[in-house]
Amino acid sequence: MGNGEDQVSGQRFEVARDGFMSREEEIAVVLRPMRAEDLPAAIAIAAASPEAPQWREADYGAYLKPEVGTRLQRLAIAMEADGRPVGFAAATLLPDGMENRCELDTIAVDPGARRRGVGRALLEAAMSWAAARGARKMGLEVRASNIAAQMLYRSLGFAEEGRRAGYYRNPEEDALLLGTLVTAVSPTVSISTDKEVEGPASQC
Repeated sequence: MGNGEDQVSGQRFEVARDGFMSREEEIAVVLRPMRAEDLPAAIAIAAASPEAPQWREADYGAYLKPEVGTRLQRLAIAMEADGRPVGFAAATLLPDGMENRCELDTIAVDPGARRRGVGRALLEAAMSWAAARGARKMGLEVRASNIAAQMLYRSLGFAEEGRRAGYYRNPEEDALLLGTLVTAVSPTVSISTDKEVEGPASQC
């Protein structure tokens, strides 16, 4: 399975320009599958987000190709505003008949689009995708110093499961291992429909 093209289709909702919402400041954003033409923007967003994995274009590209001869499933989604990506997320699910654990491999939001609900919407969409495919748990790694991201994750039910010493580089830092039961997710934005969805994004 590739990047979930059959599950994500131009879902539109509103986010605030400056961390709060008023009718004059709402901007339309679209949650959709990541495309090959998004890769330069994804790399630029990641470069502006030191806490995010610094992948090469080929690393992102692997999420856009269907998996052949394996149960591995991958998701790559982008949030688009004003015709350009302002955030993205990628996840991997390998059903094992037991935990069916999904890993959030990366998530990043353009600095100019933060604190408007974009990151929350991306994470909720990934969790919804995982739950729809039978995942029971979702896990991720986060820098021990990235308090803002930890607050977002914990608000969606993630809890600390362990610590990986010296996992990150530049600068070297421990990673916190967080996990949650995806069956408990009630996403703001579902990605299991082929219809456009109108509604407010969470303000986080």
